[in-house]
Amino acid sequence: WTARIQVISKDPLIIVDCAHNGASALALSKCLRELFPGKRIILVLAILQDKDVKEIGRALFPLSERVILTKADSPRSMEPEEIKTQLGDLCSGKTVITRNAREAVKYSLRLTSPETLICFAGSSYLAGEVLALMNKSAKSGAKKKERGGKTCLRV
Repeated sequence: WTARIQVISKDPLIIVDCAHNGASALALSKCLRELFPGKRIILVLAILQDKDVKEIGRALFPLSERVILTKADSPRSMEPEEIKTQLGDLCSGKTVITRNAREAVKYSLRLTSPETLICFAGSSYLAGEVLALMNKSAKSGAKKKERGGKTCLRV
């Protein structure tokens, strides 16, 4: 299934999952622990207004070293500041707020190392945006490689 623990890059390791409720967030959390033990997880999260923010946060925040809250391109997407307010103590200084998916991708890529895994979750809208951004980046990288240049992820 697209955007269900979908590895979209191996270097850096990037996963997209459209987990958007408590049950799917718990399933994602379990899979990340089992499939990627020892990885430092950077969670990028956008949530729609009608979702249970605390339930999603309780499932995903404990395993995340860093959390980037952002807003998906949807009128139903919750403002990242509101997500942070609703999560309260779960945020405990490990959260950063970005305005949109592009900014969140750029910020998360600056935090990567061989030990990290970036996981985009919380909304199928965010998943779609990230897949489109990374696909565009991969295509421009392939063109650069054809011309003999180095490739890297750019958004």
